[in-house]
Amino acid sequence: MARVLSCLMAIALLAGCGGDDGYPLYDPTYSGGGQTTSCGTNAHDDGFGTCVCVTGYDWCSEDLSDTNCCAPAAETYGEIIVSYQGADDEGLQSIEDRLRPRGLFEAVASSYTNALAFPEDLYLMGGECGFVNALYTRANGSAAVLMCYDLYAFILNTFATRFEAADAQILADHTWAFVLLHELGHALIDIFDLPVVAAEEDAADSFSVVNLVAMGRADAAESAAAFWFLADDHQDLPEELADEHSLNRQRFYDILCLVYGSDPTTYASMGTQFPDMAGRLPRCEDEWESARTSWNELLAPHARP
Repeated sequence: MARVLSCLMAIALLAGCGGDDGYPLYDPTYSGGGQTTSCGTNAHDDGFGTCVCVTGYDWCSEDLSDTNCCAPAAETYGEIIVSYQGADDEGLQSIEDRLRPRGLFEAVASSYTNALAFPEDLYLMGGECGFVNALYTRANGSAAVLMCYDLYAFILNTFATRFEAADAQILADHTWAFVLLHELGHALIDIFDLPVVAAEEDAADSFSVVNLVAMGRADAAESAAAFWFLADDHQDLPEELADEHSLNRQRFYDILCLVYGSDPTTYASMGTQFPDMAGRLPRCEDEWESARTSWNELLAPHARP
């Protein structure tokens, strides 16, 4: 510490502290008296006889004995920032109270923050919305994923009509994870300006499935597929046909196809469980490989160094 303080005082007085020759630490050639200063690579004379690093370069703190050391400045990246907004509705607040300690948001935020070089922060928020949805948006210019507890309640109620309470809870948790990754897919498409040559909603679904399978949680994707099946009213109203999302039943089959394609041997029973997929299953392995390699190739240039 004494060494650092003495150097700071010496720099302030334009006196030497770099060694026995009495030259300033920043400049091995400065000799005082208004003489020209010769600065090294990535540095310049500040006009007062002291060499300073040019913009984009930082002084090398790890080796102060190197008086000619200006290294590229460390890059800074954005991160995924988690927040919980709470809920006025007691039932929805109970959802936050249950989900928050499980740490799903934090786990996803940490994983993707460490994996990708975000050029900006992405806010991941849970809260009461007053409508049944989850969405990626740019509110006031900031990128944000909003996970609505209203949607979780709808998912849970949908499963509760067919399953025991404990099983419905598990299925709802799985589907919640699928939806979170789906919205993250939208966020990455926007933030990294990724090309999408088909429906973005389908691309976001495939992102979710690819990542869940990679995490060893294909069961969560299957749960989400079950939700879309149960949530389908089988009416196919004109506004549903015109919506940017595929029909619920289509999402059900698309998700199952990707899961099957990821490991046809493990999921061979789908052939008998879903005979209406018999014509598609032989192509699902190609669909899976296309989705997996496409996402890997699109995100590879944005990997954090």
